[in-house]
Amino acid sequence: MRHLLHILILLLLAVTHAAAEPLPSLGSRGKMPLLNFLPDEYDAHDRNFDMALDNYGRLFVANFEGLLCYDQAEWRTIHSPGVSRFTRLFRDHKGRVWFGGYNLFGYLESTANGVITPHYVFCEKNKGFIGEVREIYERQGRIHVETSIGPEAVEDDSMKPYVLTKPQTSSNPFYHSPYYKGVAVNHSIRLNDGRTVIATAGKGCVILDADGNETDRFDTKNGLCDNNVNRLYSSDSYYVWGATDNGVFLLCVASPYSFYTATEGLEGEVQCLATTAHGTYAGTLKGLYRLEGRRFEPIAAIRHSCWNLQQTPYGLYASTADGLFRLDSHGNAVKLNDMHTFCVHVLSADTYYAGCIDGMYLNSPKGTERVCNIEKALKMYPDGRGDLVVQNIFGQIFQYLPAKKTYLFHVPTDKAGRERERYHSTLIKVGGQLYVKSRLGISVWDSRKKKLVPVETLDFFAHTNSYPKLIHPVSPSFIWTTDDQGRNLHAYSARKAASAEANEFVFPITGNTVNAIDITRERMLVGGSHGVACINRTMRHAVRDKKASVYFRALVMNGDSILWGGAQQATDLSATLPFGINSDKTIPSQCKSLTVRFSLDQISAMSLPQYRYRLNSDGAWSRWSDETEVTFNHLPYGDNSITVQAMDRYGRTVTSATLRFHLSYPVYLRWYCIVAYVILFIAIVYLASSWRTRRLQREKERLENIVEERTAEVVKQKQEIEEKSSHLETALTDLKAAQNELIRQEKSATIGKLTMGLVDRILNPMNYVNNFSHLSLSLVKDLTDNLNDDKDRMTPDIYDDSMDILDMLGGNIQKVENHGLNTTRILKAMEELMRDHEESFSAVDICALCRRDIASAHEYYAKDIAAAGITITHSIPAEPVTVQADAMHISKVIMSVIANSVYTLVKKKGKQSAFAPELSLTLTHDTATREVVIAIRDNGMGIEETVMDKIFDPFFTTKTTEEAVGIGLYLCRETMLNHNGDIKVTSVKGEYTEVRLVLVRSEE
Repeated sequence: MRHLLHILILLLLAVTHAAAEPLPSLGSRGKMPLLNFLPDEYDAHDRNFDMALDNYGRLFVANFEGLLCYDQAEWRTIHSPGVSRFTRLFRDHKGRVWFGGYNLFGYLESTANGVITPHYVFCEKNKGFIGEVREIYERQGRIHVETSIGPEAVEDDSMKPYVLTKPQTSSNPFYHSPYYKGVAVNHSIRLNDGRTVIATAGKGCVILDADGNETDRFDTKNGLCDNNVNRLYSSDSYYVWGATDNGVFLLCVASPYSFYTATEGLEGEVQCLATTAHGTYAGTLKGLYRLEGRRFEPIAAIRHSCWNLQQTPYGLYASTADGLFRLDSHGNAVKLNDMHTFCVHVLSADTYYAGCIDGMYLNSPKGTERVCNIEKALKMYPDGRGDLVVQNIFGQIFQYLPAKKTYLFHVPTDKAGRERERYHSTLIKVGGQLYVKSRLGISVWDSRKKKLVPVETLDFFAHTNSYPKLIHPVSPSFIWTTDDQGRNLHAYSARKAASAEANEFVFPITGNTVNAIDITRERMLVGGSHGVACINRTMRHAVRDKKASVYFRALVMNGDSILWGGAQQATDLSATLPFGINSDKTIPSQCKSLTVRFSLDQISAMSLPQYRYRLNSDGAWSRWSDETEVTFNHLPYGDNSITVQAMDRYGRTVTSATLRFHLSYPVYLRWYCIVAYVILFIAIVYLASSWRTRRLQREKERLENIVEERTAEVVKQKQEIEEKSSHLETALTDLKAAQNELIRQEKSATIGKLTMGLVDRILNPMNYVNNFSHLSLSLVKDLTDNLNDDKDRMTPDIYDDSMDILDMLGGNIQKVENHGLNTTRILKAMEELMRDHEESFSAVDICALCRRDIASAHEYYAKDIAAAGITITHSIPAEPVTVQADAMHISKVIMSVIANSVYTLVKKKGKQSAFAPELSLTLTHDTATREVVIAIRDNGMGIEETVMDKIFDPFFTTKTTEEAVGIGLYLCRETMLNHNGDIKVTSVKGEYTEVRLVLVRSEE
């Protein structure tokens, strides 16, 4: 938690300024403002030994791990060399910060780029040994250094300019009694106002007044980070820094503000406050408490939510969730009813109206009577004519008429008399007059007319258009109020100067919930989610008169390159600009992002300052936030400025700080490059224009030729389309006939045996046709030879006619033979299709079978492989894979697929000479599903998608009739199905074809 008092913020009613600054007595206030910095925040060792604050708001802490520097924007650790450690810090009259430690002494300076770094006068690299530095102080312009062993062991002149001594009581200006009330004292300091602050060993921090009387004690029970306080530091009489074994703290020792929280006995969110002649009371969600000295003690009888406290001539009435109570002068509570009560209006000692959760009740000596059903009434005020004006928890306004025991609902209106706000109104009593505040403005209760009338009274307050949850009028000309959430506490006054001054102190609490305010002549109490804040109105807060300044703390380029570390190149570590980038404040063009850190020079124990920034004078301001770092990406080249503005803890705007710098232009944007770009651009435009003119002329000529050619093509295409249309009509007619024929063939499928016999009957004549056609060809040849022999005995005409006839006869007989052979192949294929393919299953090593088929393919297609340059690869497991199969049939399937692959590879090689044909066989098996997959892949012609669903149909082939019949893949599928397997084909036209043969592996 960064600030202990984020939720313990406070107010100040800006009124009197006494000439003196009297300190509150021990029993008149709560806990003073306290701020802790824990190890998780500064990211170093828990233990701290000393601290010092420079003139620019930077805190330096001697830590066991190194020297900590906190500039209110970030923590940074400077590590000591070797095994040394920092234990003492001191700031001289010139502002130089000195440090000491184990065998360590020096001062802080800054590097060329403004990074604070230690300058070691003496460290382990020097000769000799000075021991542990116990104290550093200044006398007559010389620095005195007390070490554990003194100057005896120093062997060189490194410490000659300084006074080096052993610890002596008389030489230590901060020496105090080693014990306070039996507790060891680590350190003590005397403030300018005569008070003494003591750092104890294990009992926290103690504050004594000028007479030696204890006024305050801080330990872990009331918020201190650790009870062992090693060292104290203060540059004035208002703030004290402390170094402990578990962090660093800041204590405001002269503040008009103090706080009552759970550590002071006050538990639960405060709902109401009241100060009577007999004491101060606070009602919370956990009960009612009474201020006893510096603690709130619980009222034993009231341990439930206390909503309202009302002072009457008959005592203090407490409205709670457990009922209504009346308190006497000793704080004793008498319970008056058992109903959940929100408010009360007392008529006499034994007669009162109570606003309860389900309605309003009248309690009198005659008993308790429910008089109306106005639920959860929060406020009741008499209107002077016998009626009550009531506001409930929903912000509704009612008029209760006791004489008629009824009520009227009143809605605030605008000046035109229009009702707009039925809810969200607040009833207040100012100067004896009843007002209602809503978003429409202010309405006054006219008791004569019995209604709400819009008025301009309280015009300094009426302009606010919010629904206030809390309104606390101090006088008819001064009002405290919140928003509808109970936040943003604000003062409104007829005198603008008074409200502005008061709101300076309200600013820190704007983010917290305020439920109650109680003001007396001496102090102001503010209750809410933070507990109770107490403001001493008679004490002048001198710290408020200190003007803060905002400083740039660091400039980082591209996230990791420090351009400036926040200090000038001097030992006083000045934080003022110009910075040390270079003499002309130029940032290199390589800067893609610039991170700027900034902060105020005052650290507050009460609230965080707010910041906003803008880039260049014409840029928009950012929103206010407590962020102390901003990163600018892609800054414009040239002159730039970054302006940072801050608001202090009172909401006052601090004088802004402006950083002006020049971001160098990259080389490609320099003036001479731009001139070269212009010249090059003009040349390119001229050349492009000339080239385009010539190109357009050529394009014109080409287009004219194309128009002529396309016109001729269109005419030709028109003729072709007409011809194809005629052919398509003929094809459609043929297709219908073929469909009818297919239907007929399907009907005749039942006569398979007859077809088988028919095939046998046809084969025999076809054999005769084939044999006799072949024999006839021989006879034609012999007859041709005879004619050639008798050519001389024949006339030329007869010879030529005879030779023409023989040529035609030979051609016809050759066609008869070819068609006869094709018909014979088809018939044998039909015979093969109708034959009963019986398989003989046995255990087969499918791996060995594939190896044999690969070898057979190499031998059988050796000529084609060599001619086309086909590369055949295989991936077959070395171990046997056994399946139940017919080895001969499976081998025929594999060889049939390989034959198709070789065919398509040879065909593609004939078309593409640069093509590299490849064929691969891969065998895999899945032990879980027992599937064995033989994948045969080639990069040949591929299969068109349109015929993919036909490739397993009988007699379908993409080859010629002489090359194939079209039953290979059909028979392959039948074989695989007979083996309870499957065959799958995937292909992309022109790229590849893969056939996957799936078998089931035999059980072991």
